[in-house]
Amino acid sequence: MAQPWWKPVWSVPAALRAVRATVVVPSLFALTDKVIGDPQMALFATFGGFATLVIAGFGGTRKDKLIAHTGLAITGSLALIIGTLVSGTTWLAVVVTVPVAFAIFFAGIAGPNAASGSTAAMFAYVLPVVSAGDASMIPSRLAGWWLASAAGTIAVLLLSPRPPGDRLRAAIAD
Repeated sequence: MAQPWWKPVWSVPAALRAVRATVVVPSLFALTDKVIGDPQMALFATFGGFATLVIAGFGGTRKDKLIAHTGLAITGSLALIIGTLVSGTTWLAVVVTVPVAFAIFFAGIAGPNAASGSTAAMFAYVLPVVSAGDASMIPSRLAGWWLASAAGTIAVLLLSPRPPGDRLRAAIAD
């Protein structure tokens, strides 16, 4: 029987992604803005949480997801530093954006998880390059990005459905 056009279509993985983002992103914002009181950290923790939990959708085993999230955190850190350093000069930001974007998207040839993380890694470059800052802001921005990366990785590892391959392996073993 066909699904009516008005009835929403959802899946368990999509619902878990929504729950993770709904819990983690506001928590990160509240912690960094209200408790720590650092606006730069709050901004980058919020966008980092969104990039990690909503934009990037890594597949595979928990180990594969951990490796992919670690790669995203490192790549995003480098992009964030470069973006912050060139944000003060418009022409320099324009010139540097081309090779940075190329490098991030070209890295997607490494595999499906790398390709899935490329748009999320661009968040880590685009946000600092469009919000003027100087080198003194890098530690706060990195702290927000790494806090979001750590919280997002933990949420993904704890609240992920088992991959279909696990069920297949179990059925074959039985």
